[in-house]
Amino acid sequence: MKGSDLLRILDEMQHQKNIEREIIFSGIEAALQLAAEKKYGEGSGVVVNIDRDTGNIVALRGEESLDPAEFGRIAAQSAKNVMIQKIREAEC
Repeated sequence: MKGSDLLRILDEMQHQKNIEREIIFSGIEAALQLAAEKKYGEGSGVVVNIDRDTGNIVALRGEESLDPAEFGRIAAQSAKNVMIQKIREAEC
């Protein structure tokens, strides 16, 4: 996913759900972090960050750059569940 697409979706979520932008960013980062840990293991040292201005996702394992699209279906489902939980928490 391109960063501009992520920002567009994030802005739409913010408008529809009235949730702070930073909460959505941190939720996405937590979801991707979980997905990476499921694929590579908890002790793998994966770090996921999203550039708040461009929407670009950076996932690193040490010096190695990772593609979040390669985390797999099960990891993606776990990430989706984390996002749903974060949105519900923010709506309360």
